[in-house]
Amino acid sequence: MRNWVKFAGISLLMMTCAACDDSDSDTAAIESHAHNQTISLLNGKLSFLLPAEMTNQGGNMHVYADASGKKTVLVIMGSAIKEDLAVLAQRMVALQRSRDPQLQIVGSKTITINGHPLWQLDSIISIKGQRSWSSIVLGKIDDNLLTMQITQPIGDQKQAQIDAENIISTITIQ
Repeated sequence: MRNWVKFAGISLLMMTCAACDDSDSDTAAIESHAHNQTISLLNGKLSFLLPAEMTNQGGNMHVYADASGKKTVLVIMGSAIKEDLAVLAQRMVALQRSRDPQLQIVGSKTITINGHPLWQLDSIISIKGQRSWSSIVLGKIDDNLLTMQITQPIGDQKQAQIDAENIISTITIQ
């Protein structure tokens, strides 16, 4: 339960950071770059591609962000929890709804990557009037609980969804 609380706090921090900028600047979606970077965690067990402009901003957690801090990918590897993935997914939705009464769930589904069942929640989150796209991937890898949240401002919802899906589609699990 302690890991779940830690995740909840970190997730809230990321949602808050994504919505903190009150500027009216154009929030163009992440552009496709020929120079993506491969991120490898858990001694190579988990890997995925991120746009080149996103760098790790965290210490124990892996927090990748662009220079503006508006586009973020948060990866937390915690101790495994005995609950089934469906139970964890229900808790995640309840947690998101408790933080954001305006939460708009766009999709919730089970995905399989290299034989590993994962759960994906796509939603539009709102904090302080700022709307952001959020894709959360949740699953168990060996003795670790994987939580990956991709958050970016919504300028063009379809493009934000495509950009998040482009990152998710590169996840590999050994």
